[in-house]
Amino acid sequence: MFDHILPEIWECDGCGEMQAGEQFTTEEGEVICQDCANSTDYGRCADCADLHSVDNLTGTAGGDTVCDDCLQNNYAHCEECEEWCPVSDLTTAQTRNPRGRWTEVGVCDDCRDRHYYRCQDCDTWTHGDFMSGDRCDSCYEDHCFTCDECGGTFHVDEMGNSSEGCYCEDCAQRQDNGGINDYSYRPDPEFYGVSPDRLYFGFELEVENVAKKITNAEAAKRVVGDETYCKHDGSLKDGFEIVSHPFSWEWYKENGELFDEILDYLTKNGFRSHDTTTCGMHVHLSKQAFTTPHLLRFLHLFYLDENRPLIVKISQREPDYLDRWGTTKGKDKKMLEEDAKQGRQTDGHRYTAVNMLNSETVEVRVFRGTLNKDRFRKNLEFLRAAYLFTGACDLDEVNIDNFRGFVAQNQAEFPNLAAFMADKGI
Repeated sequence: MFDHILPEIWECDGCGEMQAGEQFTTEEGEVICQDCANSTDYGRCADCADLHSVDNLTGTAGGDTVCDDCLQNNYAHCEECEEWCPVSDLTTAQTRNPRGRWTEVGVCDDCRDRHYYRCQDCDTWTHGDFMSGDRCDSCYEDHCFTCDECGGTFHVDEMGNSSEGCYCEDCAQRQDNGGINDYSYRPDPEFYGVSPDRLYFGFELEVENVAKKITNAEAAKRVVGDETYCKHDGSLKDGFEIVSHPFSWEWYKENGELFDEILDYLTKNGFRSHDTTTCGMHVHLSKQAFTTPHLLRFLHLFYLDENRPLIVKISQREPDYLDRWGTTKGKDKKMLEEDAKQGRQTDGHRYTAVNMLNSETVEVRVFRGTLNKDRFRKNLEFLRAAYLFTGACDLDEVNIDNFRGFVAQNQAEFPNLAAFMADKGI
């Protein structure tokens, strides 16, 4: 009666229903239908691509599922997160077991990057709990040390000669020099105080050891502190340069006596700064505290010919020395406008009244060196007053008369500057 072949009817091992469609055979020997093969009860191994019951599939760290055979042959547990990972993706690393013994472990990339570091010496990935600086504890204990001064970790071959502690070569040399660094020394700045107007000050004061009552090293040990450090300077005959970390004006008003004590100590021990032909005082101001118009007015105060008498007297330098180390000459209004717009002087000349070649600071170079506390404070007060004055006036108001009036109105804020200007007839 029927002349065509009837489809084969079979029972699905998954759902138990009679089926007439395509069959799928799992690695466990079950014969299942298309719907079961696509259901959540079954899946294909991400490694071998064979079909398995989910009871025989295991999830891995990467989100894939693999069969038991592939899991045992090609995967391993990360010792940190305990997730299954391809053996080829695990990094061999070292850590200490609960008994304190070194042991090798395999860790996934994520755990390696979060918890392990590569030892600089043996190149082995090591758990961060067992690292000393950039070396593993094993290498550190074998041939390394920590510098008492900078806290860095170094090979024993890099240890400096010092009888007072364990120092790297650079720090040992500074210890022998009383902490006097090379001229190129540039530590990361430590900011003292909070400045609402973003203006921070930092000074460089050059001193000469004229009387030779004590050595430069002995003096530097007293001068160096949290707020200050010392450097060699090739322009000095027998002295060093004192450099401060940046500080706000509010911090300085409360803590300025720290610098007074340094000046007193150096004076009592025969150092000089004013009475030399080599010493100057440079003060850095935060460049970010200036807008372009404000900076232009600030430059006008220093460079316009009609304001030169003010700068010469405030600097306490002879005009020839001022022009040598921090000249106010050679810039017309057009050049000043371009300098302010660029945020740096376009002529590239460093020995000028306001050096803007530094990326972060405006350096005022006009001042003669001083160990006199009143004159030191006068210099800082002048720059604070100059900043506020030029920040509040119009460009055509930047002149000596208006500045004199500004200081007179605010002499309680600038007592040393006001007294100096009155004494010098400014």
